[in-house]
Amino acid sequence: AAIIAAYYDLGVYALVLQSLVATVVRMVLVLIYKKWKPNFYYRFSEIKTMFWYSLKFKASNMALYFERNIDYLILGKFFNSAILGYYAFAYNIMYTPVKRISYIFSEVLFPSFSSFKEDKTKIIGGYFKSVQLIAMVSFPAMIILAFNAEFIIQIVFGQKWNEAIPIVRILCFAGAIQSISQFGGVIFSSIGKPEVTMYVSVGRTILTVLAIVFGVQYGVLWVAYFLVIAKAISYIIFLIVLHHYISFSIGTLIRSLRGTIVLSFILSLIYILFYFEYLNINALSLLIIMVLVSMMVLYLFHKQIIFEIYRVLKEKTN
Repeated sequence: AAIIAAYYDLGVYALVLQSLVATVVRMVLVLIYKKWKPNFYYRFSEIKTMFWYSLKFKASNMALYFERNIDYLILGKFFNSAILGYYAFAYNIMYTPVKRISYIFSEVLFPSFSSFKEDKTKIIGGYFKSVQLIAMVSFPAMIILAFNAEFIIQIVFGQKWNEAIPIVRILCFAGAIQSISQFGGVIFSSIGKPEVTMYVSVGRTILTVLAIVFGVQYGVLWVAYFLVIAKAISYIIFLIVLHHYISFSIGTLIRSLRGTIVLSFILSLIYILFYFEYLNINALSLLIIMVLVSMMVLYLFHKQIIFEIYRVLKEKTN
């Protein structure tokens, strides 16, 4: 819908049309496949117990949306459209896989955590297992993209995006951190505290604004550097708040991420050897080596999880 509208010169309204068509099509498909027909029955007494929870939940979602988009608003004030376009391209390259992964886990974990919201041990155990699963995919993917950004972007998107390559390299590290922190708010919603997610999002938004305000003084690359720092601090704040509601050991988190930490170190070492020409290989060989090393290390540290995922997928297929 958006492509057709853009082809017929509707401009920015193509994006509006895309959103409207997507919503209508989704609603129609739900009505067709779920065999559910809405009616006009309404009684406030039946929803009043959920009213304040829903209001706080919606407010937390609004805060999350504002947190994720505030950078475009501010950067549009300080930089021209070309630089903003390169930043937006780099951010989307980094954020799109993060958003998809976080959305899937949020959709699955929210009902699961809500079903045993009184058992905090199960919740924190499920969260760290989810962090482990996300990190074993997102961290190597983001690091490989960062270290091979020039080769990948030129092959996939063309040389016209060369100016975005340095930004992609930096923001990939922000994406790696954001991948394990973004879906954490589902814990607070599951235990009946969605407003905590809103407070954490407000804190993250403030950190993002400060990072951009400091960064624009020196250029868009410094904005990216400060955003990485802001994401790291944001995750630390989230862990502190989470510990306040559900006690856990930091060692549990480190153990969940030990395979990812080791792999990140190995990939960084390979890139350093390549950068200083101790490895006499081309860009394609570097990419292949990093992918193969990632697969081997992940298999060594997460063999049991990989076999479990394979078993579940096989059962679903059959």
